[in-house]
Amino acid sequence: MKIKVLHELLENHEWSSNYSDDHQVWKSGRGAMGAIHKFIYLNGGWNREVLNTWNKFAPLSFKYDMKWVKQFFMNKDGNYMKDMKRKYGKRV
Repeated sequence: MKIKVLHELLENHEWSSNYSDDHQVWKSGRGAMGAIHKFIYLNGGWNREVLNTWNKFAPLSFKYDMKWVKQFFMNKDGNYMKDMKRKYGKRV
């Protein structure tokens, strides 16, 4: 995992864009979050180091624990993994 790049992406993400009344701000933030998830998926997926980096920058409402990450981001039969495989193919 290119953890330094992830660090930079998360540090510069506008976390509050999710709550914006301005549709362009919301849309931009949603696209940036999608790019962050794509980066994680294509660079080895979620693990403890990724989770710790995520939680270092995420506001309280965006923080995860490993149980949640395993259930929703690492579950091979879950919607997240199916969606990532459909959009980006298998991980390298």
